[in-house]
Formats: sequence, C-alpha cells, structure tokens
Amino acid sequence: MVGTDKYPLQLPETVILAETDEVEIRKDDLRRWMGCSGSDNIQEAIEKYEKAVRDYAAAHDLVRPAAAFRFARIQNVAKTFVQLASGDVIPGTLFSDNIPGAIFVAVAACHIHRGLEKAVYSLMKEKRYFMAIVLDAYGSAALEAVSDRLAAIVAHRIRDTRLSISSPFFFGSPGLPLDPKSCLPCPAIGMRPTKTGGFYPKKSVCMVLGVGENMPVWPKSQNCEYCPGKNNCRYRRYHSE
Repeated sequence: MVGTDKYPLQLPETVILAETDEVEIRKDDLRRWMGCSGSDNIQEAIEKYEKAVRDYAAAHDLVRPAAAFRFARIQNVAKTFVQLASGDVIPGTLFSDNIPGAIFVAVAACHIHRGLEKAVYSLMKEKRYFMAIVLDAYGSAALEAVSDRLAAIVAHRIRDTRLSISSPFFFGSPGLPLDPKSCLPCPAIGMRPTKTGGFYPKKSVCMVLGVGENMPVWPKSQNCEYCPGKNNCRYRRYHSE
C-alpha cells in the first residue's frame, strides 16, 4: 500500500483496471476533432454523417476502451524529474514546476481498441473519405471522453482521504517527455510508447495527476496552453468551459 506516516493512505501500488464503458461523446467535441470552426458548410456535412458514423461504430463495436491507473508515493522532487518510492522516475519539469507540493502521483492510461483505426483505413480504401474522417474524429472524441472518465475514477478513489487531486498532465507535452518507464499502467492494457513519440494503439493517452493537500485544478482548455502547436491547432477547444 502507498502511504506515509502523516498520510497512511490505503492506496494500492498495483495497477487497477478501470471500467470506462459508459462515456458520452458530445457533438461539440466531435465537431472540434473534425477541425470545425463553425462554418455552415462543414456543419451540414457533419450533421449528414454523424448519425451514420455513430451507428457504424456501434454496429461494429469499434469504441472498446481500456483503462488502468496506479498510485505511487513521491520520494523526491527535483527540477528535472520526480523520483518515486517505487524506484520509477517521471522525467521533465512540467510536473515539478506546477505541482511541487504533491505527496503521491496517480499515473493513468487509456486507449480505444485499434479496431477503430482498421475501420478508418478500410473506409479510406473504399474511397468513403468523409465517412473515414468523421469516424477518426469520433474515435478521438471517444478517447477524450474515456480519459475524462478515467480522471474522475482516480479522483473518486481518494474521496475518503484528507487529500485532493490535481488536474492531469499528459505525457508527450513539453516538459513531460514520453518515457516507457514512467507510463506505469500501460502494459496492463496492451499500450506501449512508439519510437515516433506516440502510443500503440494510436488512440491512446497516458497522464499523471498529483495527490496532496490543496492540489491545483484547471479547466480542460488549459491543457492546450502546454502544447507547442497551440496557436495553429485546428482541434483547439473553441467553446468555453
């Protein structure tokens, strides 16, 4: 169990699989992942294909999420890394700069089964291009919904403690490099980092949250601020939260 003398939390250090099947894929998020800026033409096209894509994904069971998380006690916070009591290291400055008072971390990972990627490829081969594009955006919106649900599950796990949990930072962001040794729960759900700096399956994310007293939280749109492509990103959040 993870804990300290001051905070003897009963938080297991083993990987915990999370049930994230019940997720809502919002229309606004689907349109944002389409790179939609709100023009009438693209709105009409998405309206035409949205129901077809939802039905297609349901009929072929394409949105199959897998999720897991793990708690670990922090041993030491340095400028360029966070040392965990387990011996693992979270590299980079993003976490230590923004959540220096964390006592524990929760590392969480999730993905959408690669069957969705295969379906997108098949649609492209059939020259059903717009259907493929909308389905790919649907998968990205589904992954975002699963990651939101996973973060809520992790937060719920510490509800009976005196501590709070921060908003998540995502591996691969500037200041939080993607290191296979840091992505603690990934192997349990068949996820792995790739040599190109992404994950397998493609629709995957891994995040780290701080656990401690008075942990900071921020709106999801704030995560865009940590991305070097924020000024030119077609997928940036265009609605307020």
